[in-house]
Amino acid sequence: MTHQPYMYSLVDLWRSVAVLLVVVAHTLLWWGNPVFLGVFEPSLLGSTGVAIFFVLTSYVLMMSLERLREKSEHLYTDFMLRRFFRIYPLSLIVVLFYYLTQVPSYFENGIYFRYPEISFSGFIQNLLLIQNFTIPPDILGPLWSLPYEFQMYFFLPILFYYIKDTDTKWKMIFLFFILLLLFFVLKTKVDSVNKLLLYIQIPDYAKWGLCFIPGVGAYYAQKEYEGKIIPSQYILVVIVIILFARMINYHFFIQVFSAILIGFTLVLMNDNYGHWLKKLTEIISKYSYGIYLTHMLAIYLGFELFGATFLGWTVFLASLLVLPVLCYHLIEKPCIDWSKKYCSLKFSKKEYTV
Repeated sequence: MTHQPYMYSLVDLWRSVAVLLVVVAHTLLWWGNPVFLGVFEPSLLGSTGVAIFFVLTSYVLMMSLERLREKSEHLYTDFMLRRFFRIYPLSLIVVLFYYLTQVPSYFENGIYFRYPEISFSGFIQNLLLIQNFTIPPDILGPLWSLPYEFQMYFFLPILFYYIKDTDTKWKMIFLFFILLLLFFVLKTKVDSVNKLLLYIQIPDYAKWGLCFIPGVGAYYAQKEYEGKIIPSQYILVVIVIILFARMINYHFFIQVFSAILIGFTLVLMNDNYGHWLKKLTEIISKYSYGIYLTHMLAIYLGFELFGATFLGWTVFLASLLVLPVLCYHLIEKPCIDWSKKYCSLKFSKKEYTV
């Protein structure tokens, strides 16, 4: 299957929305977590941003797996090694930075900006991105989602082979409802068991797995349906529905509903919006991982040091722009390029070896 540019344009757009939701949510927490009209709580949008990331992750990585299948002799190892060098280098540097400096890095009770009390073993667990199996807190607030994302990488190739043949639609429906059943049946029991465990906990895979499935479904739906029947202007309608639904209610099924809507847009929506918007979202998407991991530092450098002043806003916005660019070009891109080169030489089939 040949993937058209519009697929990547919509991914860039949604990835930009996701990372901006996270930044706005955490910035509003520093400002005291305002609630508008007694109903709308914008800080809740941070977790919706993460849910969007999960949809996009599974959607894009299905494309990556299909490309790798054509040219790699060891698909699983090739895929995991590339993902390791995409996620871990920057997270390692960020975790090490916060451990050594103890700069405030999360909001306690949703309001108080502080550095968590974390032991050396907790630091190691954050370094390895396994803190969702353990009791120690995340050394950086947004870091909680990375263990779920990386651990999902182990299952995506399995899903790829599970659904790649016939009866895709029914396989996806079956898989989604199995996870839905797990959520209902196991969620309360898992929470109860975790309260009894002293040193480890059971990650909430059933809950967050539901946000990966719409991305997988969207990717395979494109194989059977090529029509783009929804005008791009309706993207604003979808975004507004997602935002208002989430600000009113924290229930997780609001996020699942949002994830399903996003999956539909990836399949059915065209990208007939302005070139300037495509270019802007392409840039934001490119640096989104760096924005995700450094925006808390930008909040600290701007508002915590200089307050809600003109200087504070200037430092915050400058840090929000500069830090992700430095992270990408000094850490992310060199590691991505090296892993691509290594994996191509190590795992490529003979006809693809240069």
